[in-house]
Amino acid sequence: IQAFRAIIDGLDAGAEGVEDTGRMRNLAWLSLARVYYTAANRTDPETGERAIDGRLLGNAVEAWNRVDQGSEYWLEALFEESWAFFLADEYARALGNIHTLFSPYFDDAYYPEALVLKAVVFFSACQIDNARAMVSLFHERYDPVAAELNSTLDQFEDNQQFFDFLQR
Repeated sequence: IQAFRAIIDGLDAGAEGVEDTGRMRNLAWLSLARVYYTAANRTDPETGERAIDGRLLGNAVEAWNRVDQGSEYWLEALFEESWAFFLADEYARALGNIHTLFSPYFDDAYYPEALVLKAVVFFSACQIDNARAMVSLFHERYDPVAAELNSTLDQFEDNQQFFDFLQR
């Protein structure tokens, strides 16, 4: 946390020699949010029970909100923030973020896990039919992608062949 805060403070103070300060600032906020989110999820080593630290989760949400809306990382921040809203039982906000991800404006965005989160939110809210619909939609959209990826991967007998393919 201190390291990412130091980066943000340095950029805000006009750090010299940094080429793309906006991008670096957004990456620092995104990374800081991830650290807070991870720290907010605690598991008791003796009982195995999970607990959420609301203060740290709130810090994560605040950091995700600091990623500039025009940034290449904004949709990533929006998606990750959705999981935090889910953990905080803020289902409407989680679904609102997911709705944004699927808007026609972001047609090129690729967030298959958003449908998984949407299904989990519906399931948690006892909307089983909606949860099933999201799971079905996920399979309808992404099973063909998985099949095509597996077909492509099956063409390669070893890592060197695959590496050569990726370079081409």
